[in-house]
Amino acid sequence: MYSFSAIGTEERGSRSGRINDKEQPMTSDKGFKRLVRERAAKTGESYTTARMHLVKKEGDVPSHHGGTNAEANGVRNVLAHLGLPMSEAMVLGLGGGIGGGYIAITHGMTGFMIGSRSNWWDATAFVQRVCDRIGAGVAFRETSSPTTAVKHLREALGSGTPPIAWLDLSCLHYSTLPPFFRKGGYHSLVVYSVDEENNRAVVGDLTDLPLTVTPAELAEARKSITSFKNRLGVISAPTDPVDYETAVLESARECAAALLKGRARTFVLEGFRAWGTAVAAHTGKEAWSTLFRTNRDVMRALTSVYRFVEQWGGRALLRPLYADFLTEAAALTGRGSLREVAELYRECGARWHDVALAALPEDVPALRERRELMEQSRRVLDERGDSGVDEVNAMKAKMVELAARSAEEEFPLSAPELRELFDQLGRLILRAYAAEIEAQAALASAAL
Repeated sequence: MYSFSAIGTEERGSRSGRINDKEQPMTSDKGFKRLVRERAAKTGESYTTARMHLVKKEGDVPSHHGGTNAEANGVRNVLAHLGLPMSEAMVLGLGGGIGGGYIAITHGMTGFMIGSRSNWWDATAFVQRVCDRIGAGVAFRETSSPTTAVKHLREALGSGTPPIAWLDLSCLHYSTLPPFFRKGGYHSLVVYSVDEENNRAVVGDLTDLPLTVTPAELAEARKSITSFKNRLGVISAPTDPVDYETAVLESARECAAALLKGRARTFVLEGFRAWGTAVAAHTGKEAWSTLFRTNRDVMRALTSVYRFVEQWGGRALLRPLYADFLTEAAALTGRGSLREVAELYRECGARWHDVALAALPEDVPALRERRELMEQSRRVLDERGDSGVDEVNAMKAKMVELAARSAEEEFPLSAPELRELFDQLGRLILRAYAAEIEAQAALASAAL
């Protein structure tokens, strides 16, 4: 068996207690924080050291937190094992915060992509940015060799820090993604241990509990998306205290600028305007009525809107999570204006949630059923972990069945009704875009 060293992790936690506890963003669990403070007061330990002693363990896993965004939550869990507990929201903010963008895919299987996180097209850049902000080290390793990939994973776990692994989520048996996402389930998670003798690996995903897979399926998932090349990221703890007040302000300024100017015209907030316009357009090569013509394509497009906004991109395109970061930043810096901006981003999140619901509306049973299956499978996996996998797979089979039937059955809406749905969806996207522009301007001003 090879896994990270729990003893080594605790040693790192004690060493990193040099970070100023007053400045250190901690977990948002108020009850747990109270217990930590009580222990620290009783024993004289630092907050970080006291927390390390109270963290619940699951087998060889000292601590795991469920979350919203794969990269942000993965970094959060690794930092917790290094003795640097902070919220997922803080990690998101320090990595550059939220992003925006829209890409229409017109080659191969027609589709689209929506950006929600900064550097949404480059996950390693996001992780690197977080580490740079706090002075942590990070090393990325890639290889096209399956043998070397196993060697890299063994070395990473043996170093005492669980690595982040990039992989194809659809290859894992607990995934809520139907099999037709194979080679397109771009994802990352934390690998806590691999026990080849007992055919068991423990991973930390977005669920509240760690999950188990076989070493073989983990290896298959890692090599499935060739552009990842069995990528691993190993983070090392910072050696100097973190100036969080400076870090959060610099990150907020960086986010405000990047929302308006990026690598391409539609890789920023302008992409949302392009998306809303395309959805509502009745003619033109970019119009959704042109891109998605068959019943199956339309159904896939509408379910993908929900997946991007509420699942793949993080709840409500990560806007509520970023609002939590701004609230933490306001407390760290004493800037009440950041708290006001946080409320604007909560409103943005509410508007994106309206977009998701409009794509699979309550009053169309065939569309509502798909939304309910996606949410229920996610909820079961979150709450029950491994014990809920069979139920998740049954719901996944139902989604596959519905997808197959959509190609044969009449679409649940008439042509005029579908046009009306697209019109409404486009309007809601443009309404959310307007709220985004207002929030960005307020963020830029508050972070000066």
